[in-house]
Amino acid sequence: GISKIFIHRFAGILSAYGMGLADIVVEIQEPSVLVLAESSQDKSLKILLKKLDKLAENARTDLVEQGYKPEQIEIKRYLNLRYQGTDTALMVPEPEPKNNYDTGITNCGLGIAESSPELQKN
Repeated sequence: GISKIFIHRFAGILSAYGMGLADIVVEIQEPSVLVLAESSQDKSLKILLKKLDKLAENARTDLVEQGYKPEQIEIKRYLNLRYQGTDTALMVPEPEPKNNYDTGITNCGLGIAESSPELQKN
């Protein structure tokens, strides 16, 4: 077993100081069962983008209500994606759009598939 435990005499102060330095995070998730296609005209893609915008706005509102200024808030959007027929999701950051017509989301899974050709075989 453990014979000695060392507790720093300023443990409480150091803990409070560390908590004060930590970023404030609001995490909001919403389940979705949509199949994403490569087309930016895909209906499910438009639904997903609306959901992401709504979640981002809810998080922003929550932080503003806590007293943070809008310019202090940084929104990071992540997607839990999985290939059809699998049960394990991969958490990936939302890709940046390549141009004004691209949402970025349509390329999420393609980078993985391109780097793993065996996943593309039927």
